[in-house]
Amino acid sequence: MSQTKAQLVDDVKSSLAIGYGTSNSAVTPDSGVQLQLNSIEHAQLKLSADRGNHSSESYEARVKFSIDGTSEHSAIRLGNYGNYWSGGSNNDNALIISTNADSTYGGIVFETGQSGVSSGEIWNNSAVSERVRITNSGLEILGGIEGSGATQVRHRVTLSSTMGLNGDNNNASGLNVGGTAYLKVPIGTTAQRPATGTAGMLRFNSTISKLEQHDGTTWTAITSPPVVTSVDYPGSQTAANPVGGETITITGTNFASIPMVKLIASDNTEYDALSESFVSSTSITFVTPNVSATGDGDYDLRVENPDGGVALKTDFITIDGAVTFTSHAAGATVASVEEGQSISATIIASEPDSGTITYSVSAGALPSGVTLNTSTGVISGTAPTTGSDTNYNFTIQATDPENQSATRSFIINVTIPFDMSGGTSFGG
Repeated sequence: MSQTKAQLVDDVKSSLAIGYGTSNSAVTPDSGVQLQLNSIEHAQLKLSADRGNHSSESYEARVKFSIDGTSEHSAIRLGNYGNYWSGGSNNDNALIISTNADSTYGGIVFETGQSGVSSGEIWNNSAVSERVRITNSGLEILGGIEGSGATQVRHRVTLSSTMGLNGDNNNASGLNVGGTAYLKVPIGTTAQRPATGTAGMLRFNSTISKLEQHDGTTWTAITSPPVVTSVDYPGSQTAANPVGGETITITGTNFASIPMVKLIASDNTEYDALSESFVSSTSITFVTPNVSATGDGDYDLRVENPDGGVALKTDFITIDGAVTFTSHAAGATVASVEEGQSISATIIASEPDSGTITYSVSAGALPSGVTLNTSTGVISGTAPTTGSDTNYNFTIQATDPENQSATRSFIINVTIPFDMSGGTSFGG
């Protein structure tokens, strides 16, 4: 008599059963099992038909490997469990692979052991303690349970892929790490770094107490870089002399002892500071190098902490040529007149960028009745009555728009007229 395929599947319950023990003969497998290997009533392997009955684990299992305990204590199961958990004693599964497509309940679950779960509990119920599962949303790693009842929170991290366009407008994949607490990376000393580092490696260096990354060439600490907010030039200056040797103070945050300072010209020529000094985490000083080779202009300022953190400020340091006197020579007598005569002399100074020069008397004094034009450098007036030949020594300071200055000393000589009265008479 012929039978349909469906009838054969339904009628032939087992094609092979091998057993050992009083209750498990070689010809008496569990109901619905296609292949069963038993040992002292503890099933080691079952291949079972799907009976569509979620409350009976034996009928749900496709492939089940069992170890100690009753025949329901599975170490590995491959089955179609759907959305439900089979309760009672069937709760110490170490691995389940499920074919359910619902991302809520997962496809692969590791370490789901939990006692006291009622039959029919869904996978995401608080009583079920799966630790790792792969779902349509990604890989979920679950931690502890906090609270109870309606306020219960199950802590978990989800790893999932993401896709977007890279710089070449091609598809590129990434990794999303969910959660709100932290991501812990490997911890080790400098000596415990990998023998061969490659770009993208990340670790916490316990020697320097900082995260570090490998850029393909070397390990670099990941730190809060220094931040530069302002600079103070010597005195009231707003620029530095290209010949160097001046001390500049940098103000900011996150400075570490002792940083390296560079000035970078517009042609990318780099000049190391002559020296650096650490004052505090918010202040450092450096002595300017000689940048005469590249001359006046605005220079980039680069500050690098010992841990590799860098601050780069573009066009932040102004270099401006020094003020120089072109007339008269230092110590020169710019005027020599008799009492009551007019005095007129011009002091000339300039700077490389042709800025306006301001003149002042910084030391000594001009004769009474004689003044200095602060804009033109002209000294003019009438020589005073002195009663004797007198030299007036004074110093002129010439200042440019950046408050850079130079000084030079000069002399004005005032004499008394020659007295012709009371001369000697000659004759015989």
